[in-house]
Formats: sequence, structure tokens, C-alpha cells
Amino acid sequence: MQKTPILSTRDLGKAFFGFSAVQSVTIDIHEGGIHAIIGPNGAGKTTFFNLLTKFLTPSCGTLHYRGQDITRWSPQQIARAGIVRSFQISSIIPTESVLDNVRFALIRNTPYSHCFWRSKKVLDQFNGKAEQLLESVGLHDKSALPARDLPYGKKRALELATTLALEPQVMLLDEPTQGLGHEDIDSIAALIKKVSAGRTTVVVEHNMRVVSGISDRVTVFQRGAVIADGTYEAVSRDPRVQEAYLGSDIVEEMSA
Repeated sequence: MQKTPILSTRDLGKAFFGFSAVQSVTIDIHEGGIHAIIGPNGAGKTTFFNLLTKFLTPSCGTLHYRGQDITRWSPQQIARAGIVRSFQISSIIPTESVLDNVRFALIRNTPYSHCFWRSKKVLDQFNGKAEQLLESVGLHDKSALPARDLPYGKKRALELATTLALEPQVMLLDEPTQGLGHEDIDSIAALIKKVSAGRTTVVVEHNMRVVSGISDRVTVFQRGAVIADGTYEAVSRDPRVQEAYLGSDIVEEMSA
């Protein structure tokens, strides 16, 4: 008997002034592994992510977490339950050190999160965990640097560390390789695969080489609706997917 999905949607939709950005999407995301959401520009991928985390309120349908209906939960309740996302635009604090960025993220799950000012003594309580997280993303030797001094690819790695600091049960990554060079793309892809061990990761990604290399399952969006769902090999052969990407270099990438 198949287990209950950790996260699922049933006929989930979002309309803006009569335009359906997401249309009756039903998806099951199972615990463990990496589930990729792909589709051409404007397909509704980021809107769907915003619905999963309740940054947008659905116009219709339901959202379930471990079998419980959470459609009416607030974004704060969603995050506290362990559904945590990163954004396309980095959310790190550029003037603070790499270590402090992670320490501030760690504090968010503690009673100190509501304190405007935190003493060095309070922050130092989180040093050990912060250093472990920096080690896990390859930034252990950069902890004293201001975050603004990190190369762009390393900033992405730091953002991943701050996301991990919130101890996600489901980690949602929105375009994690956007704007990266080839070398950084490979590094971040390998890092995502590494830190996804033992947790569930959902990733919106445009780079098909990354998707094929890290994903266990792929859902394809077009015009706000799901047109294919399955393994990368299966969806890449689907005529509807090839038609959706017609005229794009991605068709060649998917067939390679």
C-alpha cells in the first residue's frame, strides 16, 4: 500500500482578475527524494510555489500536508510545520558575516526570534550548529567574510545553508541555479543533491541538465496546468512536453 504523500494538492488553482495562472493542479509529492517542477516561461511554476507556501491564497482547490488539510493555514503556520522555501532573489543579509547570516536563520526557530537585539552571548549559542551548516555547503572557511564579498555561486550556497537552518521537512527551491555560470551550476546541483538526503526537496528549475541529474520525479507545467508527470526519461519523451518547449534549446537538452 502506497504511503500518504507528504505534500499534495487537489484541483489547486489561482486566478488574477479572471486570468487563471494555475489551473486545477493535482500533484502528489512523496517523502524523500527531489521532485522537479519545470515548464516554459510563464507556465505558472512560481505561482504554484507561492500557493504551496501560502504567499498566495488559492482561488480553488486544497493543499494537504501529511494527510491534513492546510489550505487555510497562514504562511507562518506553513513554515513552522517545516515547509520552507528559498527565493529566486537571494535573501541573505549582505552587510553581515557569513556566520551571522546562518546564526540569524537558526534563531528564527527559537524564543529569541522576536527580540529586536540579540547579545553576542545569545548568538554564540548557535555557533556549533551554524558551523556545521557552513561545513555542509562548503563555506566553513568563509565564515568571517561579509556575505556581500562572496562570489555569486557561494551566495547561493549560503542561502541554502540559511534555508537548512530552519530544519525543513519539505524544502522548496525556486530557480536555485538562475544566473550562475556553468561551473557554479554543477557545484550547486551537487550541493542540492547532497543536502536533500533524508528530506523532501521540491525544486523549480529551468536547466534540464540539472533536472535530469538530481530529480527523482518531474512535473511539467504549461499555461498553469500540469501536462506531464513522471520520471525525467518519461516526461522528456512525452509529445506534449516537446510541443510545449518547441522552438527552445531545451528540447535538445531533454533529448540529449
